[in-house]
Amino acid sequence: MEVLGEAPFSLVQDESVYAKVSQTNDIGTGSLSVEGNGAQYTNCANGAPDAPVNLREMDTFKTQSSLKFTWDDGECNGNSPITSYTISYNDETMEVEGHLHYIEITGLEGGEQYEVSVIASNDIDDSDASNTVTAKTDITLGGVAPPAPVDLDDDHAVRTEDSLTLTWSQVGNGGSPITAYIVTVVPAGEEAT
Repeated sequence: MEVLGEAPFSLVQDESVYAKVSQTNDIGTGSLSVEGNGAQYTNCANGAPDAPVNLREMDTFKTQSSLKFTWDDGECNGNSPITSYTISYNDETMEVEGHLHYIEITGLEGGEQYEVSVIASNDIDDSDASNTVTAKTDITLGGVAPPAPVDLDDDHAVRTEDSLTLTWSQVGNGGSPITAYIVTVVPAGEEAT
């Protein structure tokens, strides 16, 4: 892909810029991507990423034997993509891939309290630990309808002339194993019911 009409620039350390994209064809140049469809880039020092921030329990997914948490990235990734997150709870650890920002910790004891924190890692080093969150599992086994799957977007779809293959990520089961997925297809511009 060729980028036209862009002046070279350099970033000052810790300066952030927001990138937007437009497309050009033989007829002309289209509009810039809308707010939220761009990407923010921060030029920061090479090294360990900043600690994850805003670690929080996803309370609606709590069961007798599991807790679910989500977090946000710190401002700087150390100029190296986050490759993984290590989640510590009491004396245990779990690891998830760097593109995920949530974890469901299973196999826990009902009515017990757990202290949870997260460390981000890149190819250079590990971050400091995030804030610590204290959460307690339910005393009685409960359950709710599962949440909507995530990561269902154009980046995860494969189209052919007469088919569409979709992939998604399960973020929780509401306290009961998933038994089926229902895919609803509606024409563009209409709302699924």
